[in-house]
Amino acid sequence: MPPAKKRKVAAKAVPSNADEMEGVVTTTSTNPTITKLLHQHRSNLTTLLDNVNQLSKHSGEEPSDLILTSTLALTQLKALNRQITTQVEHHASAAKDQRDKVEASSLTLENLNYQRNYLDGEICEMRQWKAEELERMACDELGIDDASNLGKSGGDGDGKDGADGGDMDMTEDGNTAAKFARMEQAVDTYLLGNTFSSHRDLTNHTSILHKLQTDLHTRSSLVEQLTKSKSQLKELQKKRDELRGFLNQIPKRLKELDRAGESLSGFFGGSVVWKSNLDDAGDEKGVEKKIQAATLLTNTPSSQRTERFEMAQSNLPSPLYTLFVQLVGYKDAWSSLDHLEEDERKATPLGGFVGASGMNVAAVPPSDMVDGGEHKLWNVELSLSTADILPAEVASLAGKSSSSRSSEGDVIKIVFSYNAEEGVVFAAAVDAKNHPLEEDWLGNLFRGDDGMADTNLPLAFLNEQEEEEVDDEEDDVEDLEAKNEVNVMETINVNDGAGKPYYWCQVLSGLNVPPPKSANTATASEMTDVPFKIQVCTKAVLRQLLRRIRARRTLSALLENLNKGRNVHPLPIHPEMKGNDGTNQMAKAKLQAWTEEKDNSGLAAPKKRFIATIKRKTTTLKAFVEIDMQNYPAEPPLWSLQNEDGSTGSATSLGEQSGSLSSLRNNSKSNPPLFDAALNRIECHVNEDLDQFVNQNEETTYDWILIHQLADIVSCWDEVMNAGEGNGQRKGGDDLRRLRKGKDRRLVGLGERSPFYHYRQGL
Repeated sequence: MPPAKKRKVAAKAVPSNADEMEGVVTTTSTNPTITKLLHQHRSNLTTLLDNVNQLSKHSGEEPSDLILTSTLALTQLKALNRQITTQVEHHASAAKDQRDKVEASSLTLENLNYQRNYLDGEICEMRQWKAEELERMACDELGIDDASNLGKSGGDGDGKDGADGGDMDMTEDGNTAAKFARMEQAVDTYLLGNTFSSHRDLTNHTSILHKLQTDLHTRSSLVEQLTKSKSQLKELQKKRDELRGFLNQIPKRLKELDRAGESLSGFFGGSVVWKSNLDDAGDEKGVEKKIQAATLLTNTPSSQRTERFEMAQSNLPSPLYTLFVQLVGYKDAWSSLDHLEEDERKATPLGGFVGASGMNVAAVPPSDMVDGGEHKLWNVELSLSTADILPAEVASLAGKSSSSRSSEGDVIKIVFSYNAEEGVVFAAAVDAKNHPLEEDWLGNLFRGDDGMADTNLPLAFLNEQEEEEVDDEEDDVEDLEAKNEVNVMETINVNDGAGKPYYWCQVLSGLNVPPPKSANTATASEMTDVPFKIQVCTKAVLRQLLRRIRARRTLSALLENLNKGRNVHPLPIHPEMKGNDGTNQMAKAKLQAWTEEKDNSGLAAPKKRFIATIKRKTTTLKAFVEIDMQNYPAEPPLWSLQNEDGSTGSATSLGEQSGSLSSLRNNSKSNPPLFDAALNRIECHVNEDLDQFVNQNEETTYDWILIHQLADIVSCWDEVMNAGEGNGQRKGGDDLRRLRKGKDRRLVGLGERSPFYHYRQGL
């Protein structure tokens, strides 16, 4: 406790401190928190001073209660001092923030005032501005020839007064100009479409701006079109001059060709060479001479095409001769492109198809010609070399298996023969030794043209068919259709050695026959109203032949490669698709086996079913695929998936899978086959997203769609199993998300928007 003297000094100083505190309370009364703290501080200070006074009076004894009370009051005073200090600091900080906001608002207000004054000045200037260009444009748009005729008729020039300023003289030459009393009205009519509103009204600013922007865009488009038209006109004039110069040179060139062909005419001696060969006896040597002469004729250029084709014309019937001219003309066109560079060759209309190095056309006698003078019609033989057709990636895929084949297997011949009795042209595919090929290479070369149609049957057969229809008038319709179908087959089977009468053969031969009504779709229930239509020309036929040969060879190489089973890893991908296939090289799922299903009784004749066994660790997936061996890849493979527990991705019912309810009850398995959503998503993806497995800019990728679909199935199933392991489940289920891009892509079916539409239609 301080001495008595110091206590008295402190007691004297208390009133002044209390007065200061009262002043502080007055100045900070606006803050209720600080006011409350100051009142508490004052109360505690008063208590402390009272205790000190009482202690000073009792100098002999020091009551412990007063000391304890004074100590508590002093402690509370210190705490209150800290709180008051904190509140004062917060108050000062808030005051500083408010002062900054006031200063910022003041600065913003000054800027707004400045902008307002500036805009007011601009508005005043714009009200006094006269748009002469806009007035001239309004006069041009409204058809006013002389703008000076629009005189001011009074008013202050604000664009609204003077409408009643006087009568106007209505003359025949000034009918248009007389509609507007002033130029302001002309501008109003151009911008707003009427004279009741003024273009100086601020409410019309948006519509005027839209009108001007529209006119500006229209004028820009017209200027651009005018520039393009002038450029095209110059190009057309230049091309016209070039063509005119070329036409002027034609007579001179023809004379030069005639002079150059004189030596060839002397060599051939008119028709002496061909007549000498034609007059030979019908022995084997004579036939060989005729073949050599025909080959020499078709491969020897001449200035007169009549001499070139004389040998063929003398032996071939008219339809086959027409076909011969078509094929040789196409081959000669390709021969004329040999001197061009690769880029120039692709730019020609013939670019991208079978070249002259891969084909040969010859007029040959039939192989069964009888010695002794019996005359039979000659045939036209089109030879195609598969070595010139197959791309390099197919040859590398086949490897040693392709190199071990004989050279005869690299040539496919299409033999065209004419049946005079039926009046149609037949086509058949044979090998280099003229042995018929086991596979049907020409069936459905164009969709719906299977060669089984009643193209031009003999009149006797038609009469016989009519008699049968009269006799069996009361028979069932289905029996009649079946009998007609058998009759068609019997008639065509007579000429099995000569091939089949395909519709495209008749058109290329110049025969006017109706479109085919396929025997496979002859029943009334399967008839459609869609007319049969194909792109019939030599280029389209050779393009389809190229596709058919390339697809068959590629499919054969792919199946032979897949038969290796577990040795095929990773699966081969077309070079153009390696950047887009999205397959994971580190995938744990691999192809275990590839086998052909022996029981194909439920499938049509050209279709086969294969089973791909995919294994990942201890889990197995079976992928069933149906392949149309004739129309692949125009008819893409159809896939279905099945887990090792029997669950499938096909959206079929339990009755369809198990047969009946009783079979389900008698099933030895504990669980019936279930629907697997993850497998269904994979099935839908590989069967519907066909554009993801081909590159429409590279046609050879269509032949690889089988292996691309299989690789995607392996990759997707591996993702399913990875997702199942990550979620603690065996299957991905509905929560599975595709881990690669394109999971929300648009499905592409087999309609006109399908990437296979042009391929299937022969386009």
